[in-house]
Amino acid sequence: MFRLFAIVVVVAAFGATLYYAGDTLEAWESPQAAVEASAAGSKKKAKRSHRSRKAAKKAAPRVPGWVVRLERLCRRGQAQTDAIRPPSSPRDRLRYIDDYARLNERWNAKAAALLQGSAARSNPRVKRFIRLLNREEALVASLVSAARNGQFGRLGNLSNELLAVAKAENRALIKMDAIACTVSPDVFRL
Repeated sequence: MFRLFAIVVVVAAFGATLYYAGDTLEAWESPQAAVEASAAGSKKKAKRSHRSRKAAKKAAPRVPGWVVRLERLCRRGQAQTDAIRPPSSPRDRLRYIDDYARLNERWNAKAAALLQGSAARSNPRVKRFIRLLNREEALVASLVSAARNGQFGRLGNLSNELLAVAKAENRALIKMDAIACTVSPDVFRL
C-alpha cells in the first residue's frame, strides 16, 4: 500500500519537475517566440546568470576539510580492498581473510588518526564512529582467529556481528556527511 503511494508520489514529482523545468527553459513555447525573446533580452540574461552563479556558490554549504580528507582516504582504501584477489579455493579463504584483515586494520587506523587529529574530534558522531572502528577491529581479529583454528561454526555468528557494526558505521558516516565512504543500504541485504 505505502509502496504504491510512494511510487505515485515519485511519478508526480518527476512529472512536475519536467513540466516546470521545461516551462523555465521555454521548451513548451514555439521556436519562433523563443528566438525573438532571446534576441531581445540576451544582455540582461547574461548579467543575471553571472549573478545567479555567484549566489549559487555562496549558497552551497561548505564541506569541512576533515570530511574531504576522510572521503579521499575511503576511496584509496576501497581501491586497495577491491584489488585483493578473491579466494580461488576453500583453502585459499584464510589468505583472503588475512589480506582483508591487514588492510582493514591499516585503513581504520588511518581514519581514526585523521578523525582524532581533526577539528571534529569532539563531535559525538565522530566519537561513536571511532568506537565502531574499534569494535570492528576486535570482530575482524576474532574472525581471523576462528578461521585459523578451524572454528567454522563461529564464523557465521561473527559475520552477523560484523555486518551489524558495518551497518552502524554506514549510518554514522551518512550522519557525518562522508557520503563517499558509504555504501547503499542494499549492500547489507544478504
